[in-house]
Amino acid sequence: MNHKAIVAGLRTEVEKINFEKYSLVSFRGMPVMKRAFFPGGNGLFDGESAARFPFNGTLILGSNFGAASKFVRADGSLVVEDETSNTTWGPMRRLLDGAGLDLRECFFTNAWPCLHEGTSNTLGDLMKEWLANAALMWECSKVFSKTCADMTPSLIVALGPGPAAFVANTWPRELGRWTSNSIGGMDGLPLGTVQIDGAKHKTVCTAVVHPCYQHINAKHRKTPYQHGSGEVQLLKDADALRRSLF
Repeated sequence: MNHKAIVAGLRTEVEKINFEKYSLVSFRGMPVMKRAFFPGGNGLFDGESAARFPFNGTLILGSNFGAASKFVRADGSLVVEDETSNTTWGPMRRLLDGAGLDLRECFFTNAWPCLHEGTSNTLGDLMKEWLANAALMWECSKVFSKTCADMTPSLIVALGPGPAAFVANTWPRELGRWTSNSIGGMDGLPLGTVQIDGAKHKTVCTAVVHPCYQHINAKHRKTPYQHGSGEVQLLKDADALRRSLF
């Protein structure tokens, strides 16, 4: 199956969710960006120019796509066409490049594939609400599970405690420490492994602080993964473990 069919299938699953009943904003009927995290874009680093899907590659999991007002204008047009110049992509690219991870072997997606109301992208309290909402988690987890089944990633990298807690909701036995939704929980299990149904290999799971807050939050991680350089080492260790299992 080609990358367009994979992304179209995932988008169909996202559009089945009635996000409005959770006071969230659906992507249903929204325009698609040329290059961006799924579902704002197709989730591939080359965006519309991508030639293939990174099967068995690295799944990069953010929280949600952000505030609706920063995505689309009142007339329905996109605010920007390409999100890769924003405050997340710069530090994230430095992190992935520093660890030697090929961005074209990554699928960039979101735990909660929706937009939220308002203008702020600060999500700490919102993610606590989303994690505590069993119905919302069940619906979003279906999309995540389909993503994992379609891609069979060899490595999952959660961007921050919230997405890490989301992943732990799928594999609570293997990744239970992450359910605390905290940096301490991430440090309690820097590297974990899970088995995706149908995959012929184990999947390595790790979590870094959100890239746009790395300069603030990475210093709170425990050695040897403290600061930005430590998180680069964490991804190198995750990649080494992935290669040993794949």
